[in-house]
Amino acid sequence: MIIVAVIIVIILFLYWQDNDIMITDVPYKNSKIPKQFENYKVLQISDLHDKKFGKDQKSIMKHIEAIKPDMIVITGDLIDKRRTTIHNIQPAITLLNKIKDIAPVYYVKGNHENSTKIYPVLEKELLENNAVVLNDQGVEIKRGEDTINLIGMDDLIAEKRLQNPKGDRFDFESTLASIRQGMPDRFTVLLSHRPELIDIYSNQKIDMALCGHAHGGQIRLPFVGALYAPDQGFFPKYASGVYQLGSTSMIVSRGLGNSLLPARVFNRPELVVVTLHRD
Repeated sequence: MIIVAVIIVIILFLYWQDNDIMITDVPYKNSKIPKQFENYKVLQISDLHDKKFGKDQKSIMKHIEAIKPDMIVITGDLIDKRRTTIHNIQPAITLLNKIKDIAPVYYVKGNHENSTKIYPVLEKELLENNAVVLNDQGVEIKRGEDTINLIGMDDLIAEKRLQNPKGDRFDFESTLASIRQGMPDRFTVLLSHRPELIDIYSNQKIDMALCGHAHGGQIRLPFVGALYAPDQGFFPKYASGVYQLGSTSMIVSRGLGNSLLPARVFNRPELVVVTLHRD
């Protein structure tokens, strides 16, 4: 009976860890933020990996509607390369359909979108649901008379990067530098899937970078933190939270879904809400 009770407790704990969404509020201050963007709320969604949160994504939508964001950004891996049918990606499509009327949506690809042939189906749904797909592009975000820059980078393993003779990382930085130089010198937000590229973001004078990919380490231990993250290995440096390098602040979401490992431990799914303030 004790063994059965322990098993039941473990199952309930893992279910809670996988499904109880945590809202992380990040107040961000910078003197470059224009007056009209005071208290501007940016909701970051990352690494859904086709996960369902109740019927028609009801659980996650309850939080998003309560947050009332001014902008919604998606930093990659809405879908999972291991689940590649239209039925599998329906949770991502449902979420896109639900959030389109709440706030403008901006999206960048992750490594899973770049690793599956079903991505064109997702991109069609993104565009039909009024999401702006930023594929190595910069746009201006206006509020009243003020403007900030928003740049979205395709993932490091995009085909065009892998074919570059100098390497994917070189192509990524040179492309970001070109976009950055072509935009006015004002407060700039970057959407990029990869937190391990923080040195590039800092080199290019990005003010705030929003990233995912690390899943918070998937498994976290008290007093230890994240155990493993993709492309960072064991005890990753950039797994969750806010990091500073030079004038660049990088905010890393723990994401919502699971990928290779089927469960989260001490690492509940997360929505990140960044509120801009003039310092």
